Amino acid sequence: MMRFKYHSLLILLILLVISCDPNSELKRELKSGGTPRSIRVSDQRSDRDIKVKLKDLFVEFELSDEEKQVVDKIKSIVTNPNIGKDEGYRTYNDLEFYNLLKTLGSFRVKKIVENYLRVDDLKDNVQEVFKQALTSGSSVALKERVDDKLNAYNSSHEVQLKGLFSYSDANFVYGAITNGNYVDQAVIKTNARLDKLKAGNVYLQLDSGEQRIIDQVRTIVTTPSKFISDSTYKLRTVQEFYGLLNTLDVDKVKEIVKSYKEYEDFKDAEYEEINKSIELVTEVESKEELGKELDNAHLFYDFHIKRVFTKFDDENNILDDLPEPNDVYEGMTQPVYRSIFDFVKYQVQDIRKYEEIEGNLSISQMVALAYMSDNSGHSEFNLKWMLGRLGFSKAREILDFHVKVITAEDQARKTLNSVKDVKKKEALQAQFDQYVEDYHKHLRLCLAYNDPDRFYDQVIEEMHMKNFKKVKADTLALLK
Repeated sequence: MMRFKYHSLLILLILLVISCDPNSELKRELKSGGTPRSIRVSDQRSDRDIKVKLKDLFVEFELSDEEKQVVDKIKSIVTNPNIGKDEGYRTYNDLEFYNLLKTLGSFRVKKIVENYLRVDDLKDNVQEVFKQALTSGSSVALKERVDDKLNAYNSSHEVQLKGLFSYSDANFVYGAITNGNYVDQAVIKTNARLDKLKAGNVYLQLDSGEQRIIDQVRTIVTTPSKFISDSTYKLRTVQEFYGLLNTLDVDKVKEIVKSYKEYEDFKDAEYEEINKSIELVTEVESKEELGKELDNAHLFYDFHIKRVFTKFDDENNILDDLPEPNDVYEGMTQPVYRSIFDFVKYQVQDIRKYEEIEGNLSISQMVALAYMSDNSGHSEFNLKWMLGRLGFSKAREILDFHVKVITAEDQARKTLNSVKDVKKKEALQAQFDQYVEDYHKHLRLCLAYNDPDRFYDQVIEEMHMKNFKKVKADTLALLK
């Protein structure tokens, strides 16, 4: 009982002292909700203990001064709650980071440091180019934009690194950093950033939307196409592309961007409209072919762009030299894509016209169409849209004429087959085979240009029918 009273009196005395001393630190801490000194001292001692443990671990791992600095840098990233916050990446406290290092061991920590330094060297290269861009910046606004990009670049690397440390298993952390992907991705990102920076002020003066379009054009110009023969254009390097870009002033580059954006908008609108028209085509094969033509329309524009960045001599031979900058500007700002999509649009209309014509064709006319397709190297689809473009009268005229030619060929063949003496008909057989080849060659040439009017003007040729009739007559003479 006396001990309890003693303690009670002691507490009262302490409270009286606090209330009488307005500058009492304990009073301030209690009033403001702060942590009493005894607890803070414990925390500080704990922090010091971790630092001491880390120092001892560095000694145990035999880390060099550079390796220690790297580990400290990594620690500052993975223990910073603001880095990778939006991505939900894990934030370590000091003890957790120490335990991770302890689990990894000396060899694996050094391997992590080694990979970090390889990435850091790449970053240094980019930062040097950034500094050059900042030095040569022509305006305050431009310098601020470059500085913002540098900060964003550095931040992206920190976020990426913290993401790799977010695994709960130390083995996964080690694997993520040392399996090669970390360095490979850094190389890709660094090279891409260097290429953009080397574009100089022209590229840096574009906003993000404009840069996106320039990036698309660059990809077209510097990437080979599996659909377009590389013998028809000169593939450019990234450096050559940006070199040409720098020779144009920023206003012209912005006009190129504007033209390409207009192409994107036009393409989207036309694609939807043409696709609806294709749905009205009844024949499955023609519908599929038209769908392919529409899907490939953008390839023709890509081909145009590749050719714009190619220099040709007077005989249209490809040269290694870069094209004239103004030629690039002119070529990129011409809306040639309109004619590309118009061609597909007209093909749809022509096929629908042909379907109307087809309902009035005879079996022999359909046989003639199939024969022309089989022996000309061109699909029935090509023949059909051209006949649709020419209209019913000209289409029937072409098919009727070739019914006669095919009939004459067939009659000559049958007459030759009726001669049993192979030696006797040898010369006539060779002549007939040559006439057949000549006729097929004629069909190929007439269809070579995909030009309906030219096809109509050239395809009706009496000579081939006369040749077959002559073979028949000469064969009959042998039989007498």
